[in-house]
Amino acid sequence: QAPRPLLERWRHRAVQGVARLRSAAASRVQRMHARQDGLAQRLKSLDPRDVLRRGYAWVEDDAGRAVTLAAQVALGQRLRAVWADGAVRAEAVGIELADAAKGPVGPEATLPDRPVPPA
Repeated sequence: QAPRPLLERWRHRAVQGVARLRSAAASRVQRMHARQDGLAQRLKSLDPRDVLRRGYAWVEDDAGRAVTLAAQVALGQRLRAVWADGAVRAEAVGIELADAAKGPVGPEATLPDRPVPPA
């Protein structure tokens, strides 16, 4: 074959290849942006401030340590509950533990007095 038509065919193939690569790269970037947006939304949903805005509270002891279980609290212990719009200082006047098999129990299951652990 003559060099000129052969070069034209290769040039045409190269142009098509570049177009396919550009299209594939653009698609890949678009998918990556969509994934990044999804991950950003997921991360935002885990932001403690957003959780508080949904009505949950963060409870901590006098030393600022998280209290994550009722079983960690002693009668008379001072606590701080934090909501999205502020905080409340409180004192444990009763403790009602849940029975894993039966769910939460009523005030009649309040534990006997336990000393407040040292801070």
